[in-house]
Parts: sequence; C-alpha cells; structure tokens
Amino acid sequence: REYLQRGHLANPSNTFVLQALGCLEWDRGNTTGGRALLERAMALRPSDGGVYQAYATRLWKQGQISKARAMFGEGTAKAKRHTGLWQGWALMEAKLGNVDKARSLFQQGVWDAGGGKDVGHLWQAWGVLEGEAGDAQRARQYFARAIESSKRAGPALVAWSQMEEREGRVGKARELLEKGVT
Repeated sequence: REYLQRGHLANPSNTFVLQALGCLEWDRGNTTGGRALLERAMALRPSDGGVYQAYATRLWKQGQISKARAMFGEGTAKAKRHTGLWQGWALMEAKLGNVDKARSLFQQGVWDAGGGKDVGHLWQAWGVLEGEAGDAQRARQYFARAIESSKRAGPALVAWSQMEEREGRVGKARELLEKGVT
C-alpha cells in the first residue's frame, strides 16, 4: 500500500497505479475509497478495459450482479478488443448458470478481438465451458483454436488435457501434456 501511495503522489494521473491502489483498497475493505480510485482511472483513461474488468469483477464478488453486468457492458463498449473483459463477463454469466449468455459473450469477444494476440484466452475459457457443459467435441474445437491463436499454448494444452482425463481418455490427456512441455 505504501509503495502504491507513493506512486500515486508522484504521478496522480497514472491509471495503472490508480487501478492497483483502487483494487488494493477495495479488497482490504475500503470499498468507497477503492471505487473512487477506479472511477478516477476510468475518467482519465476511458478506453482502459483492465480498469472496467477490475471494477466489474469486484462488484460481482460483492453480489451486485446487475451493477457488474452494467460495468462489463460499459467496458466492452469502450474497449471492444479487451479479451479479459469479455472473458470475465462470460465467466460470471456461466457461474450464475447463464450458459447461453456466456457463449454469446465468448462469441462476441472473439469477433471483437479480431484475431488479436490474446484471443487464445477466450477460446480456452470457452473450451472449458463447453467441456463442463458436456460438449467435449465442441470443447476440443475451441481448445485447438486456442492453441492455434496463442504463442503460449501451455495453459490451453493443460485445460484440454484435464478435460480429456475427465472424459476417460488418459492417453490423449498424456499426449497433450507432453506437447505442452516439449
């Protein structure tokens, strides 16, 4: 906290420091102070998807679902290519049992990301969702896309391997893990 406060004093308009300090304050129980810092960061840099993601996630964790949805929506409107926003929103909806809404958000995020370097994270999370929903074939397709679109395929290979193990395909799971370490 001390270092972030010093950073804030040295450069009060640094949105990265504002976001980090806002999250720290919120997580330590100073919700009002945390919100104020995050809102200041959003005002200074309205296209910073990470700030919206941090804010919306904290609202969700507090059970303020409608406010979290509104914050995710505002963030994705202002930072369409920010895959973390789309992923966070989709994961929230999935955890709330809104699997079709989650699928729709993953799809929109993939479209809006435009093949950017982080789109693999969306494909991977979508693959996990489909595997948990019982559609292993679709999950495999999404894991494959995650691997194709990411320079760092390790996390997608691990997630895919875990699904294959749950499906009883231990040989395939081992093969995927071996790909991840070679």
